[in-house]
Amino acid sequence: MLQISSSLCLSVPVSDPVLDVKCVQNGSAEISCGVEDGTDPSIYLTVRGGLEVYNVTSSERTVSVTVPPVSPPDFWNIRCLAKNHISERSTNQTHDACTGTRWGHFLSSGAVFILYTGLLIFMVNDLRKMKNEKNRRERGTMRRDHMEMEPTYYDDGY
Repeated sequence: MLQISSSLCLSVPVSDPVLDVKCVQNGSAEISCGVEDGTDPSIYLTVRGGLEVYNVTSSERTVSVTVPPVSPPDFWNIRCLAKNHISERSTNQTHDACTGTRWGHFLSSGAVFILYTGLLIFMVNDLRKMKNEKNRRERGTMRRDHMEMEPTYYDDGY
């Protein structure tokens, strides 16, 4: 009996990458990207926030990175590229920074505002005190001048 077998190997193109951003309590974010379909995919994830750039590569179906809070600007530019020897697909997304970073940014701005306001109040009060002391000294000098009696000479004709 003659037996013939054959096998057929088909390569599947990569599907569109799916981005997922989860905020962590401290304002950091867990960013992941993955594909559902594709033969031997390679995933490239790039995250830009402020001056920071994070590049992660994987030959698995999913890649992820945890990024720290970003301030200013208050967003991340995210790009995910999935490719294999047949196809290439990418997804780009701008994502607002997690709420923890905004509160931190507002609080730091608020602290600077309060510090400058306090410094301004201190300087104005100091200038007022200096002006009051100068006025008091001038008034004291004037009073002494007015209070000093000059000798008066009378010419009685003698």
